Amino acid sequence: MKAFKIFGVWVLAALGAVACARFFRNKILKKRFIGILAYHHITKNGLGPVSPVATLPGVFSRHVKVFSRVFRVLLMKDVCALLKSGAEFDKDGLVFTFDDGYRDSFEEAAPLLEAAGIRGVFYITGVSFTPRALLWNDIVGEALVSLSLRDFGELELGPSGFKDLLRKTALAHGKKKEFFIGQAFDLLFEEGPVSRQKICDQLHRILIKNKTGINPSRILMDPEEIKTLALRGHEIGAHTLTHARLSKSGGTAKNEIVESVYVLRKNGLTVSSFAFPFGMDGDMDLSCRDTLRHAGISNAVTMKKNVVSSASDLYFLPRIPVSPHHGASFITAQFECMAWAQLARSLFHVFRPIKTAENLLVNVN
Repeated sequence: MKAFKIFGVWVLAALGAVACARFFRNKILKKRFIGILAYHHITKNGLGPVSPVATLPGVFSRHVKVFSRVFRVLLMKDVCALLKSGAEFDKDGLVFTFDDGYRDSFEEAAPLLEAAGIRGVFYITGVSFTPRALLWNDIVGEALVSLSLRDFGELELGPSGFKDLLRKTALAHGKKKEFFIGQAFDLLFEEGPVSRQKICDQLHRILIKNKTGINPSRILMDPEEIKTLALRGHEIGAHTLTHARLSKSGGTAKNEIVESVYVLRKNGLTVSSFAFPFGMDGDMDLSCRDTLRHAGISNAVTMKKNVVSSASDLYFLPRIPVSPHHGASFITAQFECMAWAQLARSLFHVFRPIKTAENLLVNVN
């Protein structure tokens, strides 16, 4: 079904139906929406089978040129102001967001945005302000891909069944290896931050010993680069302290949010937006809204795929995840399909009370 939907979007884009649909929606119906694009890496470096979410600089350059012409490019503080005003949008908007704070975002994405006269939003974890600027999930992913049986003597810590799972991972290949890596991540998500960090330290030592190292694109920006982005007019947002999955963090979820905001502000950065790591339904709950509000955060984004309407919840805003091979025309077509789906849902809500009232009259008679 997913492949069929993707094919359908490509067909609409190729036939020029998207431009017609956008014209009718904007000029006749006067209904506009905002798309929040979610990028991770802008790099030429291959990232392997674990979360290969890298967009080539040339492809991203094309995105910037096309989207800056079709949409009004906004920052999250602009989106927040529009939603709080309660007014209908006067033009379709678009936000460029970048999760995790990778250095290639600073070296590749920011200059391309600036050359077009626009700015983006960069979501940073507290890890960028530590001596080893590597996310725990990147260390685990790189280590598990290169893990061999000879490395097991150095692994001492881990949840129940973890070492046996790593043995299976080391022996497996292809899709089976990816399956075992996914199971290993599931086990580590349940660990507390201290225990998980100890496991990551072991895996990092194995990478160094084997001279495998970490892919350069996994390296995070340092504090000075982050401050430079802010000085250039980009927006900085928080993304938890350790890139934790909040639904699996137990009693540390509140601390992950509050401390990540504190670290950024302590370094002189203005922060009003937050991005949920992983960002699907199970990764956040309603209690997060109060924590974010008390931390002085006015809006938060998820990874739930949709466009933003004037009725969207400021603390659970949807985004449009950008995959490596998504061209500008495909993303524009995606936006339009989501916009029309939103329109259809709003019409359904308008007519549903009428239908309910008719049913009540029938039941009374």
